[in-house]
Amino acid sequence: MIRAWHRATPYGSPFRQDMERQGREAGWTYKSQTIQAPPEIRDRLGLDEHGGDVEDVVRTDYVFLADGEPVMLSTSWEPLGVTRGTPIVLPEDGMLAGRGVAERMLSIGMPIDDWVEEVAARLGTAEECERLQHPPGSIMVTIQRTYYAGETQVETADIVVPADRFALVYSGKMGRASVSDKLSAGEGA
Repeated sequence: MIRAWHRATPYGSPFRQDMERQGREAGWTYKSQTIQAPPEIRDRLGLDEHGGDVEDVVRTDYVFLADGEPVMLSTSWEPLGVTRGTPIVLPEDGMLAGRGVAERMLSIGMPIDDWVEEVAARLGTAEECERLQHPPGSIMVTIQRTYYAGETQVETADIVVPADRFALVYSGKMGRASVSDKLSAGEGA
């Protein structure tokens, strides 16, 4: 699984590109809904702490498939303050359906120019293991990602992959403060 700032092409689905490089057929299922962001997501997206009862994000739950087998889960949140009234408000509908976040955001004048990912490992939940067709208690790699256009958070996602399925390969530009920098400055846990 390539986690890179620069790719061979900035267009299309990054997951599809990764699978094609491996000679595998990519696919995914999804469900999108507008909801009020929970507190942790509000923080990650820089939304007002007290959102009232207004739906302010589009949440999309994905199951990514390689050769028809589930290999990755992702829950993505995009702030409606960025996408409301645009053709990309629903990630899997319209002209750019199935395209990556970067291409979709660029189409509305919000070029992604930075990203932060926190990677960890833990035991999978019963639901995750079932959805990924892995035995209960399988080890999962988790990636908490946030994309930025300037100082605006345009998407955050929680990605889960079975630890035995992928090696993560990273490259990226220098930029955002690391998690350890935030912790030493007293910004969160």
